[in-house]
Amino acid sequence: MLYKESLFPVYWSIEEKAIQGAKNILKEFSIDRAIWLVTPSVSNLVPGNCIGEIIVFPNEKQRNINELEKARHFLFKEPSSAIVGFGGGRVIDNAKLLAKETSRNFISIPSVLSSDAIASPISVIDYVNKRVRISALPPKIVIVDLDIIKRAPRIHNLAGVGDLIANLSAVKDWILAEKKGIEYINPLVKYLAYTPPFKLLNINYKLEENEFLSTLAEGLILSGASMTIEGDSRSASGSEHNISHALDKILGERRNLHGIQVGFATLLTLYLQKQGELFQNVKEFYKRIGFPIEFSELGIEKETFVEAVKLAPTIRERYTILNEVSKEEIIKAIDEVYGA
Repeated sequence: MLYKESLFPVYWSIEEKAIQGAKNILKEFSIDRAIWLVTPSVSNLVPGNCIGEIIVFPNEKQRNINELEKARHFLFKEPSSAIVGFGGGRVIDNAKLLAKETSRNFISIPSVLSSDAIASPISVIDYVNKRVRISALPPKIVIVDLDIIKRAPRIHNLAGVGDLIANLSAVKDWILAEKKGIEYINPLVKYLAYTPPFKLLNINYKLEENEFLSTLAEGLILSGASMTIEGDSRSASGSEHNISHALDKILGERRNLHGIQVGFATLLTLYLQKQGELFQNVKEFYKRIGFPIEFSELGIEKETFVEAVKLAPTIRERYTILNEVSKEEIIKAIDEVYGA
């Protein structure tokens, strides 16, 4: 129960120009002042009527530490202030970690929809040349401005699609573990994690359209909430995430976006789980929106992926489909899913 918290989002605003209503939303929850940790690319979009301190978070790791110290100093002087994370994953992760450290309300305003980290109780932080997962505070409020999301690089929003679709594989792995008597499934958590990807699969809009992005945002928020209720990431992380983490180890700085890797690996894990119809539906969906389905599109060699799949069961002590299939079956499946 490393990530167990009693809080999860109680309000979301997902619409065009949503950020313009940020002050009124915060006021509804009796938040009068806030410190804003902001990604440089959206620093000019912070509403002028929001009261508090704005700290632009640079990309350099050392300067990130300096900016966090500034934030802590401000929070010490302003004990009633909340913390707003406005930007990409690095800002969101650091903001919710700071919120837990200082026991403040956290408001998440993502500039990309690349993963369920926008509402999860977990922060991924670079520490001593490693990426570590740390318990953090999930947001009380999530504000998703669709105008801002549409400005993001397409690959980042595709990554969010992959991260959400991966729940279809993760929940199936969880069911396998329950059948083995290893784990127990909370039906509410399963519903929050498992229902949103089906809704996204059945939507008939383009990635850039409001209806698609709204459905994606809702799904990622609910996926994050499922982890908060469960107390860990089991409902949204299974064999496909283990494969992605293995790729991270092998590729290092050459790794792809997290959501792209897990979404790509989900094709294999769905196939191995014998979810044939769902596998086909996901593959067709990926083709329609331009999500990578071949090794060349992912930018890796088949041999690298095979190595990652073999390494995946050692990444985490979590029962998945990879514990039930032989190496020969995996190699054959990889050829059938992605092409020889």
